[in-house]
Amino acid sequence: MLNFEKVTYKNCDLAKRLQATIFPNEKSPEQIDRGIKTNNPANFIVYEGEIPVGIVGYYKEAHLPDHVLINWYGVLPEFRRRGYGTKILNWLINLCKDRNENFLTTYTEKGENNAAIAVYKNTGFGVRDYKNKVDENKLKQLGAENNYVICCMKLKEVGDIDFENLNLHIADNLEQLIEIAKNCET
Repeated sequence: MLNFEKVTYKNCDLAKRLQATIFPNEKSPEQIDRGIKTNNPANFIVYEGEIPVGIVGYYKEAHLPDHVLINWYGVLPEFRRRGYGTKILNWLINLCKDRNENFLTTYTEKGENNAAIAVYKNTGFGVRDYKNKVDENKLKQLGAENNYVICCMKLKEVGDIDFENLNLHIADNLEQLIEIAKNCET
């Protein structure tokens, strides 16, 4: 049975270690701190008994009021391929349904995240290549390829998912991660 413990100042060092282990190429521990202060993002350490196995969170963006976005969803490498990813994602889906949210949305890169993409598909998410013209142009300016997919699930009977006009501001997030990585290296 999995247990989900909200990240607080008391356990934030563990949350940051989990994040750094699961996502070694993304240095952004300040998101954990911001979540503690503002509850946006809200992050949770996932335990099997007393043993931490992963992390998951969610956040809201003003430009996407009908969507809850997934934040730091991952399983430690030694616990992968045991069903934890699906269980964690189902917990988050149920939490968002209980909160009466309309859509649960995220994006990820193709390639090394193909296992995560398969979990999204198997859990009922619609998965499409990311095609937002404004964001694609900003990615080109950053010299980044658009090899992202958008994953979205309808949580209640509302309109269809408008994949074509959904702007997740991936370029802005990438730009922030680049800046954070520079600051971490100095």
